[in-house]
Amino acid sequence: MKQFFLIVIALLTALSACSYYTQTETNNEVNIRCSIVPATAGYLKCTAVIEGPNGNSVSGALVNLFDSANQVTQLVYDSNNCSFSARIDENTDTYTFEIKSILLDEPRRIIVPYTAITKSPSVTVFQDSAGNSVLNGEDIAVGLPIQIAWAGSGTGITYQLSVRTALRAYYSVSTNAETITIPGNIIPQGIFTLNISAQKIYGDPTYKTSDYYSLSNSSNIGMSFSVN
Repeated sequence: MKQFFLIVIALLTALSACSYYTQTETNNEVNIRCSIVPATAGYLKCTAVIEGPNGNSVSGALVNLFDSANQVTQLVYDSNNCSFSARIDENTDTYTFEIKSILLDEPRRIIVPYTAITKSPSVTVFQDSAGNSVLNGEDIAVGLPIQIAWAGSGTGITYQLSVRTALRAYYSVSTNAETITIPGNIIPQGIFTLNISAQKIYGDPTYKTSDYYSLSNSSNIGMSFSVN
C-alpha cells in the first residue's frame, strides 16, 4: 500500500511539473503584419498575416479593411499563402485593418497610409561633362562623367535608377534626389538602356520598426543611348 501511494505522489508531481512547463513556455502575443502593394493596373493587394502564440498562422480570425469613407472590405483567408487578402481599387487614402480573434482581448486596429504615384519621372537632362546630350540625339563620350536629371513624381519619393544592357547592370542607385552623376569610366562603349522608376513607401517592409508597410510605384521609363 505504501508503495502505491508513493507511485501516485510521483505521478502527480510529474503532471504538475509538465503543466507548469507548458504554461511558462507559452507566448501569449499575437503577431500581426499588414501590407498594401500594387496588384494589377489600378488595383491594390491588401494582406494581413496573423501569427498565433505557437508561431502558426491563424485562419479563423475576422479581418476587415476600412477606408477613410468607412467603406469596408472583408479579407479572405488564403491557405496557400497563410494570410488574409483582398483586392481593392487603387486610391490615395488611409486604410485601417481591423482584426477580431478569440486570441485577442479586443479588436486590433492597424492604420496604413497609401499614396498612389500617378506621374512617372521624366528625364530633363542626360549629358556627359563635355555637353553631349542624349536628348539632342548625341552619343555620350566614353570615360566622361554623365549627368542625369528628371522631373519628380511627388514628395517623399525614392527613385531607382539603373543603366544596363540585356545581360547585366553597369550602374544602379537608389536616391531621394532628382539628379545624379555617374562617375567617369563606369559605362564602357556600347548601347545601353536607362531605367528610372519611382517608389513611395510607408512603414517598414522588413517589419523591424513597424507592423505594416505600403508600397506604390510608377512604371519604369526606358531610354536607349550609346557610348562611344
